[in-house]
Amino acid sequence: MEVEVQVFPPVVAGEESPDCISPAHELHLAAMMGDLSDVERFLGHVHVDEADARGWAAIHHAALGTSPEMLLLLLMRGASVTACTGTGATPLHLAAFNGRQVLCKLLVLHSADLHAEDEDGRTPLFDAKYMSGGACLCVADMPERQPGRVAVFLRKAMLLPEAERRVFVKRSWDLCVAEVLQEAVDQRDLPRLSRLLVTYHPYIDGRDYDGSSALHAAAQAGHLEAVQLLLDAGADLHLVTNCHETPLHLAVREAHLAVTQLLVSRGADVHAKTRSGTTVVDEARSHMHSVGPRDEPREQQLVAAYVQAVSKERTIPAAALGLWTQPWPSLHLASASMGTTQPTFEDFAVVPAASPFSNHLKAGSRA
Repeated sequence: MEVEVQVFPPVVAGEESPDCISPAHELHLAAMMGDLSDVERFLGHVHVDEADARGWAAIHHAALGTSPEMLLLLLMRGASVTACTGTGATPLHLAAFNGRQVLCKLLVLHSADLHAEDEDGRTPLFDAKYMSGGACLCVADMPERQPGRVAVFLRKAMLLPEAERRVFVKRSWDLCVAEVLQEAVDQRDLPRLSRLLVTYHPYIDGRDYDGSSALHAAAQAGHLEAVQLLLDAGADLHLVTNCHETPLHLAVREAHLAVTQLLVSRGADVHAKTRSGTTVVDEARSHMHSVGPRDEPREQQLVAAYVQAVSKERTIPAAALGLWTQPWPSLHLASASMGTTQPTFEDFAVVPAASPFSNHLKAGSRA
């Protein structure tokens, strides 16, 4: 994420000169620049809330920027959302004034005071409305500065009862997290996804407007490495979309065999039902019976046969049997008796030849 560089407040009497920069000053500079690694390093020597002569702490500089990862890092390290500058401005004042919608949501999620007033009696909402100039959102807001949307968010949060406010703010933040994580998944950017999961770990199951999480997106795309990374980070494989679809539903529907196997090995339920009552097994059966084996892609029938085997159905539908004698270089048949015409779960399994997840089909690991 690009960081918009802000002008650092000038050094005043009582502070170190540029020729003798203190660790606290270096921390503030790193927070302003969005340098996560430097902030982590400086926090080993400086208290996260150490302020300069104007009362500015690292969190104030982060609130001026555009990096939610930086702000979240400081909050996770104990930075105070109520810290005030010498003029009484809180981090929420600064984020609202600069139109940082995502940062405002994160600060309110961490219990920032919506009604806090600076020395002039101005609230964060006042600052956001002032910067929007009362103009329409399409005129006042730009991608990097959205004071109009900030004002709408703050006004709604202020009007809600506390319990409803918590739900509203959490949902608003989840939407932000889902967008960031799903973008990394869609771009197949594993290094970035890995970094984001460290910072966003408490919110790994954030869902978008359809109720889909990053794990849903990875499963639907067949991105095996991303699925494994998300599961290892603690993503909920039982999480459902607005239609009550699990990641396994989507992996089976899109015929992603390796992803299907991994999800099952981690405990995904093949009998989970969508809002319409469709189970994962039903999704598999639709692949089996929609068209003949010569017309339907092999991967779909392999997924279908695999799911039905895992579901402990006693026979494999005949539509799949013709596949077992056809070449499939990336797969092998883990079976001791595939010569039978109606293999059962005990003697049938399909696993990727080089898969690290082959052992999950052992009898002792089946649920």
